[in-house]
Amino acid sequence: MIREDIVAHVHRWFEEVWNQQNESVIDEMMAEDLNVDGFDPSGASLHGRETFKEMRRQYLEMFPDLHVTVDRVAVDGDDSIAWLTCRGTAQPAAFGMVGEPKPVEFSTVAWATVRDGKYIGGKNLIDFAAVMRQLEA
Repeated sequence: MIREDIVAHVHRWFEEVWNQQNESVIDEMMAEDLNVDGFDPSGASLHGRETFKEMRRQYLEMFPDLHVTVDRVAVDGDDSIAWLTCRGTAQPAAFGMVGEPKPVEFSTVAWATVRDGKYIGGKNLIDFAAVMRQLEA
């Protein structure tokens, strides 16, 4: 894929899979056997598309109205890095806390490799500390 195609792929992924919450797009845009690090708050690696879908559902329970803004994308060959701003209403119970849901904003950096039009692997750095600070405020 050329640079412009990968940038478009990144924007489409976050718009359709996350902002529009369209799970069916995942099958089209993600390899069945992908590996992703940094997405699971426990630090565990995710293996496989179905495992990713389950973790995504958990994220949408934590942030039912999650909206991801792609701030910037850099591309090198098949690899991309996306700088993201995430906003949504955090559900304290999903974090083992008591209280009312609160609007939060946090940053994420997502590295990904796209081959033949599908994500085959990646790594995420998600600022969960920012979410916790906002929930505790």
